Amino acid sequence: MAWLKLFDDFKELKKRFGDKSPILLKIGEQKICLVFYNEEIFAFDNKCPHNGAPLHRGHCNNNMEIVCPLHFYEFNLKSGREGFGRQFELNTYPVKVDKSALYIRIKD
Repeated sequence: MAWLKLFDDFKELKKRFGDKSPILLKIGEQKICLVFYNEEIFAFDNKCPHNGAPLHRGHCNNNMEIVCPLHFYEFNLKSGREGFGRQFELNTYPVKVDKSALYIRIKD
């Protein structure tokens, strides 16, 4: 796995997109959803594992979950686990901020 620099200016990025607003990122063939939630950053596959809906079109609730726009499945931003104990789970990616730049760790 390698760290990939996404943005040079994290503060400007955060100003533009705001808290709890899902963002779609395309990295090669991968589509990743990025969310800022209470000063933390989360990244996960953009495709809902239940029925393939684009999660960047969903919303975040007050329980630190992304809510699928199609069937309203709720996934924890940290763990990727579905909130009602069903067998669906999001693939999550580690992210970090270093000297104001934003990085994501993806598989090579």
